[in-house]
Amino acid sequence: MSSKKKCAPLNRGIIFDKIDPRDFAKIDFMYCCEQCSFFIAENEGCNMGYNTKNHLKANQLKAYELHGRMCFCRNHEID
Repeated sequence: MSSKKKCAPLNRGIIFDKIDPRDFAKIDFMYCCEQCSFFIAENEGCNMGYNTKNHLKANQLKAYELHGRMCFCRNHEID
């Protein structure tokens, strides 16, 4: 008889990184899809196939104003 333990599924979600307000004011962060080489402006999509909803500039600024956090794309490509 085998007694396999059931593994709980990993709760993987988008990671919101805390941004210090002083850093946000001083540093020119690359934080939104509109700044990325993979961004498709016509349909607000991503050439890599990622969901852009949380990474669009308006949504990023809203998240920062509400929580002091932003979700940086780990594949952001700068022109």
